[in-house]
Amino acid sequence: MKTPMAAVEPLESRIAPAVILNVTVNAAGVSVVEDKANAGDSHVTFTVAANGDLTIDPTDAFTQLRINGAAPLAAGDATTIAGFAGGLKLALGTGTDDITLTGSFPKTVAIDLGTGPGSNDVTVTNASIGGAFSVKAGSGNDSVTFSGTAVNLFGAVKLALGDGDNALANSADRLTVNGNFSAVGGKNGDNFLMDGKTVAIGGKLDLSTGTGNDQAGFDVTQTLQIDGGVSLKTTGSIDTNTTHMLRAVNAVSIGSKVTMAIAKGTGNQSVVSTAGSVSIQGAATFTTGGGQFNEVKVTADTSLSISGAITATTKSLDAELDVKARTGTGRINGAFTATGFLTVIGEFVGSIAGPAKIALAGGQNGYALLGTKLSDTAPLWLAAVSYTSKADGNTFALSNTVVQGALKVSGGAGNDSFVMDDTVLAAASTVDLGANNDSFFIETGVFPPTTSQILAPLTLKGGAGDDTFNFSGNNMNATLRAVAKVTADGGAGTDTANIGALATFVTPLVQVSIP
Repeated sequence: MKTPMAAVEPLESRIAPAVILNVTVNAAGVSVVEDKANAGDSHVTFTVAANGDLTIDPTDAFTQLRINGAAPLAAGDATTIAGFAGGLKLALGTGTDDITLTGSFPKTVAIDLGTGPGSNDVTVTNASIGGAFSVKAGSGNDSVTFSGTAVNLFGAVKLALGDGDNALANSADRLTVNGNFSAVGGKNGDNFLMDGKTVAIGGKLDLSTGTGNDQAGFDVTQTLQIDGGVSLKTTGSIDTNTTHMLRAVNAVSIGSKVTMAIAKGTGNQSVVSTAGSVSIQGAATFTTGGGQFNEVKVTADTSLSISGAITATTKSLDAELDVKARTGTGRINGAFTATGFLTVIGEFVGSIAGPAKIALAGGQNGYALLGTKLSDTAPLWLAAVSYTSKADGNTFALSNTVVQGALKVSGGAGNDSFVMDDTVLAAASTVDLGANNDSFFIETGVFPPTTSQILAPLTLKGGAGDDTFNFSGNNMNATLRAVAKVTADGGAGTDTANIGALATFVTPLVQVSIP
């Protein structure tokens, strides 16, 4: 016998509640405010046609528009406002909102997405905004995207995206901002690294992210021009795999100072790079906190020009600073200061107008190089050089340089090396590598043919340990000419001096504690 089945009651059909946006039109422009009693997720496109008419079009099946207090339109129905000539102001609630702007907006656009956890998206595509553009969001994962052939923003851009994993994106062929461009993230990881082809910002770029795996800056395929300064910084306590970047294929041009600051962490990068030329009309300052494997890179394939000082400071272990102009000239019209890095490379021809001060610290086997390894190019002119280290086993190198002021080298407690090729020393100098087994290579011809000249007194100190002094010893194309007194002081230990056939001492070499 079959068991009788209970009657099945059909489910009541459910319709998502409507979201009502109150639209107010007056002489000042258009205001769109979410109705508190009918709040939720909104998906709306705002389009300004060529004739100046503004169309507000809900792109979902739930959003209704109420125009100047009249009865709401049907869900999904659009409205057109003729002769739109004012600003646009949006105040939405705590839902997940999706806003798109297209066309020419005559004045300011201000978007407030509420303080709640909704994840909101704002897209500006093939659009121009005649005044300031601002977006304010809450604790959700919010994004602002620029796209299309061209986006022209004639006022300042101010984006405050709150806590959450926020993002800025750019795929526009040309993004132009006539004023300042600022964006602030929150406590979580933000991706503010924008792509595109050509970017031109008439004011300052200021991007601030929170704690986490943050990205900030621009990485474009043509040119990047920022007429004001640049500030890229993290406000959190720990950053891991964070990247600050100003990179373009053709050229990077910054009209004022550049500052990049990253908190402590591992695998962080600060990068200014191009296959063309880099120009910074001011100082360039880079700081990274404690951690490991952090990098600062300022590189150009053709020319590098910094009108102020370049200063890089880190507390990280195994950190690297790399400043290069690969095929052209490099000019730094201020000091070159690097503190706390394990590796420092300043490889270019040209000049550093201020003193070069490099203090290696942390780890072992540090390396510092100023100059270029190409002997057939013009030299790097240096005002003065100071190498110091608290680490062990360092190499301090000069290659194809003219040092106009004093050279001062102070090594650590390990087995240190000093290498000088194709270099002119024009002022009294001292190289003190401290205790342990140290090596001096004075014109070794690693990249021949090379010639070094010592025009002022030079003192080389090895300290306690078995030290080796090599003068023009590795290659027949390496020539050394010393017209001033050279003193090789080995200190305690078994020390050796090797003098090549092409080493000329107008004043006899003074050897102290060397058999």
